[in-house]
Amino acid sequence: MKVPTLPADRVVRGASGATLSYQTVDGDGEPVAPVGTVTVAVTRSNGDSVTVGSVSQSGTGPASVTLPAAATASVDWLTAVWSDNGVEVATTTTEIVGGVIMSWDYAKTVDATLAAKQTRFPAARKATEDTLTAELGRSPVPRFYTERIPGSGTSNLIVSWPDVTEVVWAKVWTSATTSTDLTAAEIAAIPANDSGILRRTDGKVWSANCDIEVGYRFGMVAIPSDLRDNLLLAIRYHLNKFNNDREFLGQRISFADGSNVSNNRPGVGRSITGNDDVDAAIRRHAFMHIGVA
Repeated sequence: MKVPTLPADRVVRGASGATLSYQTVDGDGEPVAPVGTVTVAVTRSNGDSVTVGSVSQSGTGPASVTLPAAATASVDWLTAVWSDNGVEVATTTTEIVGGVIMSWDYAKTVDATLAAKQTRFPAARKATEDTLTAELGRSPVPRFYTERIPGSGTSNLIVSWPDVTEVVWAKVWTSATTSTDLTAAEIAAIPANDSGILRRTDGKVWSANCDIEVGYRFGMVAIPSDLRDNLLLAIRYHLNKFNNDREFLGQRISFADGSNVSNNRPGVGRSITGNDDVDAAIRRHAFMHIGVA
C-alpha cells in the first residue's frame, strides 16, 4: 500500500515557542538574502487565519515567525504563504501532531547510554516514527490529514487512513470553483471509525459526481506499550547511523543486569528495524485491510 504523503515539518500540540521558517535560495539552491521584506500569512486547514508576530530575517539566514500557543492547541495543518517584497515566493505546510512515540525522559531512563545524544534524539525519533507509520499503514500518535475524494453516492466514504477519531470539516465540490461546506450537525453525524470509513448517520449520502474534500484527525489514541518499549533499538540505529564509532552490524543496548540486546542492519530482506522483536511488534499492530463502502 502506498503511504499518503504527510507534511515533513511538524510540531507537537501545545508546543511553546514553535516556529515556521522559509529559506530564500538562488538558482543552485544556495541561501541568499531576500529581495526585500519577507512577510507571511498563516492559515489553518479550514482556511481560518492564524495571527502570528512579525517575520524575523537577517542577511542570508532563513525567515522565521514564532507561533503563539493558541496556534498549536489542536491537531491540524498550518499553511504559510511567504512573500518577498510583496510577491508570493513559497508555500510551506507544517503539521501539528498530537504527541510522539517516546519522550526523551523515558528514553534516557530506559537506556542510560543515550544521555549524551539529546540534541540528535528528536531527529532520530522522527525517522523512527516515519518508518513505523509507513510499515503500520496507520499512525501511532494523533495526526491530521486532508484529502479530496470522488463522492461514492452512498453513506460511506473510504479515506486514506484508519483510526479516524474526528472529522473536523468537509465540503462538497459541485464544480471546479464551487463548494458547499457540511454543517456542524452534518459533521457531528459522522462518527469515529477504526476502518477508515466516514459513515454518514444522518440519512444523507456523499454525493456522486462530486469531489468531497475532508479534513480529519486519525491515529492511535495511545501507542501500545509493546511498540513503545521495542522502539529504542530503532531509535538508537538512527542516532548511531552517521557516527564514526558506530557498531554498524550490531547496535546493542546493555542493561544493568549485564544482559545485552542487539539488532542487525535494517532493510535486509524483509527486516524493518533489524531486530526480530521490534519487527514483530510493528506487524502486530499493522492495519491489514481497508473498509468497503
